[in-house]
Amino acid sequence: MLEFIFFDDRLQKQFADHLNQEQISFSLPEDPMGHLLVEVDLPEDDPRSDALEDFNDSLMEQQEQLLQQEDAEGSRSLTAITVHLQDDTTVYANVEAELMNRLLTVASPEEISLLVDSIATAIENHDTRPLCKR
Repeated sequence: MLEFIFFDDRLQKQFADHLNQEQISFSLPEDPMGHLLVEVDLPEDDPRSDALEDFNDSLMEQQEQLLQQEDAEGSRSLTAITVHLQDDTTVYANVEAELMNRLLTVASPEEISLLVDSIATAIENHDTRPLCKR
């Protein structure tokens, strides 16, 4: 299963419409923190997953433009990064929109997710050995 997070309901709807058009099963689960989620019933190794990731990337570019417009209007925006924990729970770390925009200029959403998940795993496992001894 793939999970996508959106910060604007218009982009979530656009993604859901695309999934319907492609006849891909999905759900829109409720999120206690108020984020807009889309869970897609495809394994990560499904060939359509790459196309979905590409489509999501294009929507994230639109999200970045929306955030820049909001910033230009003087409003403070927050985004979030999904963090997957070992007990299979998912939490969201709030991130200032400006910082997220800077991150997205040098890393893809997938790369940022891998980095955050690595940090979460290190925190949960409390491995204090030096890197050279792992």
